[in-house]
Amino acid sequence: RVHGDLSHFSLFMSQPEPKGTAKPVEGRNPTSLMGTLVFRAVFWSVFITLQVFGLLDRAEGAIQGVRPIPTLGAIGVVLIAVSFVNAWLSACVNAARIKYDVAWPNLYAPHGHKDKHAFDCIQRAHQAYLEGLFELVSAVSFTATVFPGLALCCGLFMVVGRVLFARGYQTGNVKNKEAGVLPTYILGYFPLLGLVMVSTLRHLSVL
Repeated sequence: RVHGDLSHFSLFMSQPEPKGTAKPVEGRNPTSLMGTLVFRAVFWSVFITLQVFGLLDRAEGAIQGVRPIPTLGAIGVVLIAVSFVNAWLSACVNAARIKYDVAWPNLYAPHGHKDKHAFDCIQRAHQAYLEGLFELVSAVSFTATVFPGLALCCGLFMVVGRVLFARGYQTGNVKNKEAGVLPTYILGYFPLLGLVMVSTLRHLSVL
């Protein structure tokens, strides 16, 4: 049952496609504590090596050479961006609640609901964003104390990636979220993992 005209959301929320689901792939998605630790250890080692050879400092210098980016400025830009995306995804969920008739306090559509898959995909897009929000903001804020330029770039890549990730989810074909993998993880999250470790060691005067 549809209540009202929600066509004005068409520019911001992807249109539904045929149903499609997906599951984590062992070896690609973390499925154990040991796998998570090993994964992080690899990126920590790579970025520590890059710092030892001065490559991270050079990259930061190149960014600062284009335009000086202060620590608080980098943090502020990322905070504004993540806040805007969160507001957009919240609006998408509210619109979907009206369109598919899913009332509060149900987080997802009840079992047996004829549009459960469509609504759940839109809700899941927002939930997936929220799951990584704390780590994103924390990592950018801490890394910016040493590498504000790199922190800003990685943070914005993650935000753009999460937008693509969410729009893919919203289509109803979960595999479409893969469009956000490159900017979210390869250009954003993974580099931030390494930068957090290097920044920690710099603050401890180890590097």
